[in-house]
Amino acid sequence: MKIKFIPEDFVVEERVNLPIQGRGEFSLYLVHKQNLTTDNAMKQLSRWMKRPLRDLSHAGMKDRHGLTTQYITVHGDGPQHIETEHFRARRIGYADEPVSSHHLSGNHFRIVLRDLSEEDIERIERNRPSLERYGIPNYYDDQRFRSQPSAKNAFAFHLMRSDYENGFRVYLMECLNNSNGTVEALIQNWGAWTDVKIDNSDLPNFRKALSYLRHNPNDYQGAIYKLDRVDLRMMIAAGYSYLWNELLARRIRQMVTTDSVSVKGAWQDYAFFRALDRDSQQYFNDLSFAIPPNSGFDQDPDFDTLVHSLFKEYRLNRENIDSPLVSRLFPGSIERQALMKPENLSIQNPSDDDLHPGRFKLELSFTLKPRSYATMVIKRLTL
Repeated sequence: MKIKFIPEDFVVEERVNLPIQGRGEFSLYLVHKQNLTTDNAMKQLSRWMKRPLRDLSHAGMKDRHGLTTQYITVHGDGPQHIETEHFRARRIGYADEPVSSHHLSGNHFRIVLRDLSEEDIERIERNRPSLERYGIPNYYDDQRFRSQPSAKNAFAFHLMRSDYENGFRVYLMECLNNSNGTVEALIQNWGAWTDVKIDNSDLPNFRKALSYLRHNPNDYQGAIYKLDRVDLRMMIAAGYSYLWNELLARRIRQMVTTDSVSVKGAWQDYAFFRALDRDSQQYFNDLSFAIPPNSGFDQDPDFDTLVHSLFKEYRLNRENIDSPLVSRLFPGSIERQALMKPENLSIQNPSDDDLHPGRFKLELSFTLKPRSYATMVIKRLTL
């Protein structure tokens, strides 16, 4: 099976609740993009409009792969149309406030699965009823964890432990994409920051941090704060998301002993279920938590034990997980429902795949609530 084989195979339309006005303090744009992350689209819009990035706001992050439509506001007035190689934006009106995640009501997906066999199609048809009946674990999917190879040495966990020197070292070794030898030179000359030279084209987001260390050689917390904020927030979010996923997966394996199935992911194995008994279904329907979980789990000792066990495994606790630097860079995990259910799920009849002769393609569409991953729906349908 292939997903996102061509951009037209993965279409996302953002849904927001934001009144559109004839006039207002903020220009509201509908942005269509392809092969571009939301962050990069914002940066390109900022440069194109010659406006500071802080004047622009968005509701949700969208993947670079596929065709995505989302809303962006710009403080003040702006042009009617903007078009570049990877996106086009059309001003559809004005708003009295900047768009934000609070306005996001969901995302509608239209997805084409390709290179399917008859067995794949039968599996999807067989899995659909249980998916619609019981729901799906609401995991953060692999795209959340692209910043590092694994959770074993996660940058975020070093920051949560206030181990800033090792966090900085991990950032250099695992998070930077560098082929000019600068990273190797920095590791070999650790602490001798003035001995390493980088040119203007090498690691542009790292030069400020290196300059800071040359004047403050042991202040790794301050150096980390000089790194690219978007990168830092993504890497911290990956740590929070891993802990959330792992707690849910362990709880599912603990409660669902006969109908659970594991699917290998980037940082962990996702635990799914084919069916739930009545008590388990009620439990997971009611379960929601953040990282760190609040104190409301005193009546759920099994879950609380899992929390303590997982945190101990990574040398974390409820207090240090929000270390000073983490708190400055990242607002923290929000309460998240354990299960999700796609709304208005539609699966079209299979047809011949024009890009894979002798195989089939299948189009499906559905709507998800904010921050849920369509790729998790695909994983569950194709178990």
